[in-house]
Order: sequence, then C-alpha cells, then structure tokens
Amino acid sequence: MNVRIKSTKDDGVLAEFKPVYVKATDDELHEIGDVFQAMEWLLKRWPADHLSAAVYVQARKICVSAWEGKTHPEEARSAFLEAAQAAGIYCERPAPTGTLQDRLS
Repeated sequence: MNVRIKSTKDDGVLAEFKPVYVKATDDELHEIGDVFQAMEWLLKRWPADHLSAAVYVQARKICVSAWEGKTHPEEARSAFLEAAQAAGIYCERPAPTGTLQDRLS
C-alpha cells in the first residue's frame, strides 16, 4: 500500500488514501482522497441531521488523530466511509465515460 504523507502549511499531516465518493446537497459527486478533505467534510459539509451519530463522532476523532500523525490514514478512510454510509451520502465510484482514448487525451 502506498501512502503519501506530507506536511501542510497548517502543520498537519496530509495523508492520501483510496478515494471515497460522496454526494452533497447540491447532488454533485465529490472525491475525498486524503485526511484533510475528510476532515473538511466532517466539519463543514456533513448533513446536519447526522452530526450527533456515533459513527460521525468517531470518524471526527479518528480523522483528527490521523491529521496529527497518530493514526494511519486508512483508519481515517474506513471511519469516514462508515460515517458516509450511515449518513446516506456515500456513492460508488463513478464508471468512466467515453473511450479509453478519450480519457487519455
């Protein structure tokens, strides 16, 4: 497994992981591919009616721990994924469109 970890301007850890796809209230699909993006979603974009759910609270704790470099990013991904599924915002990875040549161009 490859995990790229780098410092950010805020002295946190940006740890990338296999993307998780979620849909927002605007019905647009969003790709969450690192701990920082997961934290942003949990803190700023999470559905209000799921803010007190135990899986949401646990995902926040685990993502903060991963941001601080204390928890592996895959644990943060798993917690975020579980919370997204519970909140009903998780989406399967979208199928590529067009031909292979179109996608490579």
